[in-house]
Amino acid sequence: MSLTEHEKQIITNTWSLATKDIKQAGLAIFKQFFEDNPSYQQLFPFRDVQDWDKLKDDRRMKAHAANVMYALGMMIDHIEDTEVFIEMVDKMARSHIRRHLTVQHFENLKLTLVKVLTNVLGASIMNDEAVAAWAKAYSVITDTFMKHLSQSETK
Repeated sequence: MSLTEHEKQIITNTWSLATKDIKQAGLAIFKQFFEDNPSYQQLFPFRDVQDWDKLKDDRRMKAHAANVMYALGMMIDHIEDTEVFIEMVDKMARSHIRRHLTVQHFENLKLTLVKVLTNVLGASIMNDEAVAAWAKAYSVITDTFMKHLSQSETK
């Protein structure tokens, strides 16, 4: 991963600002994710709850949103330690390949994440430089996912 120190700082600062209420931030990301990709909800255990007002209170939804946010937070907390960061991404990729997710799912999550960060923080904080830093960091996730996907297809 070749993030500059400045890019790492942008990512940690924007994450810190956007996740002051990490549980609500997680719900906001999933709300936007499902609005942008309605069919994706069928991939989750809470697929039976279609109404957002009910879904946001569903314990499975809240637990998954919290898990995703804490996992992302841990990755960001270790962004300075490339080996640990890559290992965390590696573990997440292996876990999601077993669930038959694709690179496109993760690409769409990146778009949602950037959209929510921009909505929460505003375009002055999530400017072009910040969006580029997030895209660069997130490329590690998609690259790692593709690596594991190609390995699982050859087995």
